[in-house]
Amino acid sequence: MQLILRYVEPKLPKIICEENLSGSEEELSAEERKQRSRLQQIHLQIDELRELNLPTKETEEELWDVQTAITMLCRKVSTVHMHESNYTIWCVASLDLQKVHLRHGI
Repeated sequence: MQLILRYVEPKLPKIICEENLSGSEEELSAEERKQRSRLQQIHLQIDELRELNLPTKETEEELWDVQTAITMLCRKVSTVHMHESNYTIWCVASLDLQKVHLRHGI
């Protein structure tokens, strides 16, 4: 049985930079991968424009916007990962404390 996933296009960099990003680490990482793919495409476009001696200013601005969005996504993924790790540590510590209390009848 094949799993068919619905294509969701990358968000506009402006949306990523201006909105409060929420979501799981997995969702944010997926968006980061999309933006990195987009960045590669833009690099290729710039190369083609340069070969044809055409202006690249607008495309270069788009490149910087996408790069900024990638940076924000990376930071958010890192923050979410740290929060999830801290929550896991807190849960384990809490369970250990409960075990101590049970052993000592506290």
